[in-house]
Amino acid sequence: MATTTPVQDISGYSQPVAILTATVASNGADTLYQPVFRAQNDGFVRAIYWTVSASQNTDATNYRTIKVINLGAAGAGTTIVGSLALSATKAANIPHAITLTSGTGVSAGDLLAYFTTSNGSGVAVNAGHLQVTLMA
Repeated sequence: MATTTPVQDISGYSQPVAILTATVASNGADTLYQPVFRAQNDGFVRAIYWTVSASQNTDATNYRTIKVINLGAAGAGTTIVGSLALSATKAANIPHAITLTSGTGVSAGDLLAYFTTSNGSGVAVNAGHLQVTLMA
């Protein structure tokens, strides 16, 4: 299972990063929520990027989708903030934009997390990192 290393948020404009230190298995199961950061202030997610440490090979039938979710202050939220389907190969060491949804607002204390879902039998997701840009 992937683990993360949270980076403290700063007020106003920040870019917290979650380091994925292990690959996500290709067993077809959805992964558990992995925390990225807790918002210090009310604001909006302006961008999310995923950078993989080694080329992410995949195909259009069997792949995973990385999703970022706002779990809210109590950890029970369900708002998807953005997602990236890994249905095409992603080059290593290049930030890949995660498509944002309309649910990008965050309140102070909200916890953002990521998880992956599987299409078909899925594929392993290589280690890398997520970078979230938050504007107050």
